[in-house]
Amino acid sequence: MGFFKDKEEMFNHRADRFSREADQYVREGKTEKAEWAKEQEFENREKADKYKGQDGW
Repeated sequence: MGFFKDKEEMFNHRADRFSREADQYVREGKTEKAEWAKEQEFENREKADKYKGQDGW
C-alpha cells in the first residue's frame, strides 16, 4: 500500500474513520449503525495494536 507506511497506520486510520462515522450516526439518530461503527473502530484499534512496532508490510 503506497499511502500508509505500515499496517498499524492503516488500521489506526480506519479506526478514526469509523469513529467519525459513529459520531455522525448518533447525531442522525441511527443507533444501530452507530453501534456497528463503534465495533468496527474497536476491531481496527485491536489490529493496529497487533501490528505496533512492525516496519513495512
